[in-house]
Amino acid sequence: MIPLTILVVSLVVWLVKRRRTSKLAAAAGADLVPREKQNTNRSFPDPEADAVEAALARGEWQPAAQAIAAAGTDWERRSYLVDIVADHAARDDAWLRAWQAARPDDPDAAVVRAAAQVALAWEIRTGAWAKHVTGEQAAGFLRVLAGGLHQRQRRPGAGRHQRGDGHLRTATALTTAPHPGTADHGGRGKPVPPGPARLLRSPA
Repeated sequence: MIPLTILVVSLVVWLVKRRRTSKLAAAAGADLVPREKQNTNRSFPDPEADAVEAALARGEWQPAAQAIAAAGTDWERRSYLVDIVADHAARDDAWLRAWQAARPDDPDAAVVRAAAQVALAWEIRTGAWAKHVTGEQAAGFLRVLAGGLHQRQRRPGAGRHQRGDGHLRTATALTTAPHPGTADHGGRGKPVPPGPARLLRSPA
């Protein structure tokens, strides 16, 4: 009889504690943003970036151009915005081609183009170890990066904002450094064959 009484008392205590814990958890989460409204892509609210992304989804490049230009020499902010805009361009660059057609010497558009090329190149290569990367993936990786450098070299305005030109320097380093995935284990001495067909198109 005594063991049964102890069991009942223990069960009652557990239920009371569980109910109290549930109430405390509910109270603690009352002021939190609902899960369905949370943006897990950013660690802090950024209305400007949200507006830029919304505009890009509509095919409007002007807000992105304005935001990046407004960042000026705040290189951390500038790089952050360029990455956001470039990710969109890697998926669909129609608006970026319109931007470059409207402002062919805009260095910000050139940097976004280069960053988008880098993002797309890594999408083609994937983040796998070199031994798991196919020759076609490696060739496509280098080909897309080389396309980004070509865009830079043929645009006279792209040399401005040199300190914030990290994406272009990254593309330069990756296309000139040896790469174990290429046919001759270095990317030199043999022409790089065409990679996958899904490449960012150059503006007319």
